[in-house]
Amino acid sequence: MGFFIRDLHRQIEQLHTEQFNKTERSIFTVYRGQGLSKADFVRFMNNRGGLLSFNNFLSTTINREISFAFAHSSTFDSNLVGILFQLKIDPSISSVPFANLMRVGYFQEEQEVLFSMHTVFRINEIRQIENNLWEISVSLTNDNDEQLKALTEHVRRNFSSGTGFQRLAAFMLEIGEYSKAINIYETLLREMRSNEDQQAISAIHNQLGAIYSLQGETDKAITHYYTSLEMKLTHLSPNDPSLSAVYSNIGGVLRNQNQLNAALEYMERALNTELQAPQSDPLKIASYHNNIGLVFTDMIKYDDALTHYEQALEIQQKYLPSVHPELATSYNNIGAIYNELQDYSKALSYYERSLDIMQRSLPPTHPDFVTLYNNLGAIHNELHDYNNALSYYEKSLDIIQRSLSPNHPSLSLVYHNLSLTFYRLHFYTTALTYGEKALEIFHRTLEPDHPQLIACQQSLDAIRAKL
Repeated sequence: MGFFIRDLHRQIEQLHTEQFNKTERSIFTVYRGQGLSKADFVRFMNNRGGLLSFNNFLSTTINREISFAFAHSSTFDSNLVGILFQLKIDPSISSVPFANLMRVGYFQEEQEVLFSMHTVFRINEIRQIENNLWEISVSLTNDNDEQLKALTEHVRRNFSSGTGFQRLAAFMLEIGEYSKAINIYETLLREMRSNEDQQAISAIHNQLGAIYSLQGETDKAITHYYTSLEMKLTHLSPNDPSLSAVYSNIGGVLRNQNQLNAALEYMERALNTELQAPQSDPLKIASYHNNIGLVFTDMIKYDDALTHYEQALEIQQKYLPSVHPELATSYNNIGAIYNELQDYSKALSYYERSLDIMQRSLPPTHPDFVTLYNNLGAIHNELHDYNNALSYYEKSLDIIQRSLSPNHPSLSLVYHNLSLTFYRLHFYTTALTYGEKALEIFHRTLEPDHPQLIACQQSLDAIRAKL
C-alpha cells in the first residue's frame, strides 16, 4: 500500500510541475461536496479561522454543480449535514502538490483536481445554503503561515521519533484512543527481546504508565513508571535531563494516590532537572509548573498553586499556537483556583476560554473534556443554575463511559456531583442512586480516611435523612 501511495504522490508532483509553472500561477476555485457527521460539523463551526487538514488524497472539481449534487444528496440522511466546500487556491503561496486530471483522469467529465495527502487549508467562512446544507469556504495555507509552522513543529517534536508502530501508538494516545495505544505498545514489548535497545523498552514502559494513569489504573501505571526509571538509571545519572519526564509521571500517579508530599518531591525533582539541563525545553518546564500547581491545589495551598499555573501559562502563550490543548489545560487549572476562592465569575471566564480551545482542537469525546465539564458543572451549581450543571455532568459521564475504565476516579466524581445536584433539586431518590454509585467506586479505589470518600458518605447520610 505504501508503494501505491508514494507513486500517486509522485505522479501528482510531476503533473503539478508541468501544469503550474512560474507563468501559470493565477488564483482559482475548486469545490467538493460531501456529508459530515453532526459532531464533526459542530467542530467546524467552532473552528472558524482555524486550520483544516484532509488526511487523504483530496478529490475536488472545478464544476460547482457536480459538488453541489454530492452535498445535497447527504441532506436526506438525518445523521449527516450536507457540506459544499469552496476551496480558494493560490499556487504562488504554497508548495503543496495538486494536479488537474481532466486530460489524464478516467472520469474526465468530472473535471477533477486532485490534491496530495494532508493538504492544509484555513477555514474562512461558513454559511447556510438551505436546511441541513452548508457552504464552507477555505483557502490553501501559505507555506509561511505561523500557526501551521507551530503546529508542524509540535507534530515533529512529539511524533518524529521511534518506529512506525511507536509513532502510531503515540498518536493513538494523543487523540484519546487508549485501548488501541495499549494494544500496540504491549505487542511491541512482546516482540522485543531483553537484549534489544533498553532505551526503547524503557520508553514503552513510560508510555504504558501514562495510559494507565489516564485510565485511573494507578497500580499498573506506577509499576510501568518505576520499571522505566530503573532501566534508565542503569546507564544515566539521577540528574540526567531525560529523566525529568519520568519523575513528573511518577509524581502524577502518587498525587492520584493522595501521597501528596511524595508527589511534590518528584514533581519538583522533574522541574529542577529540566531547569538545569544544558538545553532545557520551555514547554516541559511549563508542564511541570502545571503539575506542581495541581499538587498545591490538593494541599489547599491556592496561592502557591496559582503562582505555578500562571508561570506555566506565560510560557505556553509564548511558544504554543493560540488553540493548543495545553493552553486549555492551564486556563482550566487557573479557573479551578478562582472557583476555590469563590470568585465564580472569573473562574467561569477561564473555564470558557479552555472550552473554546478544546472544542476547536480536540475530538468531542476526548477524555480531556471530562475534567472541564466537571468544573463547568460545579460553577453552574454554585450559581444555582442546576439545569446547566446537570447538562455538563451528563456530557462528562458520557465521555467517561465511552473511553475510560469503570473504576476511573472521574467517574466517581461525576456520580457524586450528579448526586449533589439532584439533592439540591429535591430529587432525593435519584440523588441517592448516584451517591451510592459514587461511594461504591470510592470504596474500591480510595483509602477509608480519604476526604472524598468521607464527603460522599456524609452526603448520602443527608440524602437518606430526606427520604
